[in-house]
Parts: sequence; structure tokens; C-alpha cells
Amino acid sequence: PVVCGSTLAFFKKGPRRKMEDQNTAVNSSSGGGSPKLDLVVSAQSLLKHRPKRWCCTCSRVGWAFAFAILFVLMTTTATVTPWFWISSRVTRRDITASVDSVFYWNGIKQSSSDKTETVDWDDIGTGQPFVAYAVAAGLQAPAAFVGSIYTVVLLLAYVRHSTQPCMDRATCRLTKWFTVAVGALALLINFVGWAYFVSFPHALRGSAICKNVPDDYWCHLFLGDRSESDISASWGPHAGWILSVFATLVGFPSVTLVGTLSPLHTRPFSNYELI
Repeated sequence: PVVCGSTLAFFKKGPRRKMEDQNTAVNSSSGGGSPKLDLVVSAQSLLKHRPKRWCCTCSRVGWAFAFAILFVLMTTTATVTPWFWISSRVTRRDITASVDSVFYWNGIKQSSSDKTETVDWDDIGTGQPFVAYAVAAGLQAPAAFVGSIYTVVLLLAYVRHSTQPCMDRATCRLTKWFTVAVGALALLINFVGWAYFVSFPHALRGSAICKNVPDDYWCHLFLGDRSESDISASWGPHAGWILSVFATLVGFPSVTLVGTLSPLHTRPFSNYELI
């Protein structure tokens, strides 16, 4: 009965609670506080409140890290995917002709009912469309690079707790604001890219693509759909521009969540290296 009773009390209290009770009893019986016992109790209290080494996906850090990864993937994919498309269809009597144009880095891929060819940027009469395309799509590459740095800093500073003290010292205890600044810079570069591309129809006006095209078509509007008696056309942004916009939508919550976290040196588990 004595053994069963002590075993039951052990499982009710738990091993850590029982160790603390024993330390308290020894301390009170000795008539004074022992530095070693006080250090053990302090270490146990710090480790008790120390979170797991890998944050769960439901925490703010977990969501911020997941959004950061999505931001890097989207901006990287947006760099190599097309950013604009034009589809036109002409029907006259018994003849129907359709041309689909997709704008890539290496030129304009035009597909019709009988052939598919790639028109070079130099063959459309002006270099302004390529400059506008290169600036908008090219900015996604540095945005992805800065976003990768932001993701790595977030991993070392908040996700992996073993590297937190080193990151805190390396940034002079400004890890939180350093992380926010890097993430905000990536968002700014990404935003400037897709916002600038909205003016792409203005760059097309002097090219052969806008020859004999009405004003309310793709030479003046970024997105639209027109249908007349024998002509129908539709145009708008392609996958690259859409991905860059979604990258902003997932990157902004990530930076915002990091901004709501407390600085590393104010957390109780950041001092566990001193034990």
C-alpha cells in the first residue's frame, strides 16, 4: 500500500513537480537557501515556459513563415511566366480567323488556327513595350531574393529557438525590426513591379500591335473585352502579373504578424543559454 500510494502521488504530481517539492523540503530543512538548488529551480521554471523548438502551424510565427515561403515561390514563378495576353477573333462571311498573343521574355508568341510563331520584340516597331515588361517582371527577381533573406532570418530568429541568441546578438537586439525591414523591402520591390505594369498599354501605343486598333482596346485599357458585329477581342494580365499581386497579398500578412511579436530579448526562454 505504501508503494502504491507513493506511485499514485508521483503520477499525480509529475516528475518535475515532485523534484521541486523535494528541493523545497531540503532547502527548508537545511535552514537556508542553497545557491545550487535555487539555480536548479530557476532553470526548471525557465525550461517549463520555454516553447517547443519548432513552432506549430497555428501560431503567428508559423503562419508568418508559411506566408514568407509562398511569397518567395510566387515571385520566383512570376519572373519566368508571361505577363500579358491578347485574343482577337474576326468572322466575315464564311471566314473565321483568330489570333492569340502571349507576351514572354523572349518575344510575343502568336497562335492562330494554322500556325504558331514567336515575334521578336524588335519586330513590333518600338522598344518601349519590352522596357516596360522587363522592368515589371525583372523586379520580381530581386523581390524573390530579398524575400529569401527575410525567410531565412525568420527561420533562424523565430522558428529555430536554438539560433535565437546568436541572431539577437548579431542584430544588436533589433532582430524583430530587422526582420520587418527586410520583409517590407521585399514587399515594396514586388509592389512597384506589378503596379508599374498597369501602364503597359501605354507602352504598346507606338507599336505595330496597336496599328488600326480602336482607342477602347488594348492600347488604352489594361483589361477589357469587346465584341462587335464581326470582331471580338479580349485582353488582360497573364499569370505572371496575377502571381505578383498574390505575392503581395500573402507577404503583407507575414510582415504584419512578425511586427506583432515581442522582441527576442524580452522573452523568458531567450536567457536559457545562461543556465
